[in-house]
Amino acid sequence: MIVEFPFFAAGINYFPHEISVLRIFEPRYLLLIGDSIQNNSTFCVGRSLDNINEIASEVRIIDHQDISNAEQVVVVECINLIEITNINIQNEYPKASGELVIDIGLPPTEDELLSLEADIKRGIGKLIEQGLDIDFRHIMFMADTMTVPGIVKGITRSGITSEKESVLARASFET
Repeated sequence: MIVEFPFFAAGINYFPHEISVLRIFEPRYLLLIGDSIQNNSTFCVGRSLDNINEIASEVRIIDHQDISNAEQVVVVECINLIEITNINIQNEYPKASGELVIDIGLPPTEDELLSLEADIKRGIGKLIEQGLDIDFRHIMFMADTMTVPGIVKGITRSGITSEKESVLARASFET
């Protein structure tokens, strides 16, 4: 179900139950916070107003303090993750439409980790058999990098390279 939330582009995301402090000084976001406090409603915090299909954090205000007429400090707690499908910046403050993210990926089970470790050792054994003289630490570093998400990702454009945020880093990869 798609729901509309006020959207605060803070350049950050939070995980559920994470508590953080936001310092608000832009007039449109002061209005957003004021409406959220008055209506006792939640809002979304995300990275930017440009990214559709990004994951944003639905937060609720735990506490707030006025520093001046033009600045507030707000303590928020993340309660859900939302996949943003549309951002409307035509209102007094940005509003985003999105759906609740239910599956954010569970960590691998112990059996999956043991299987992954056995696969890594088997791969290292094949490299040694072929006479490659590579420092074991480099192999383990690459194995860790390839398996961080709990699945094996290749060192390709669509593997670990695609996760880099820098456009230059992604563009510089040659196959």
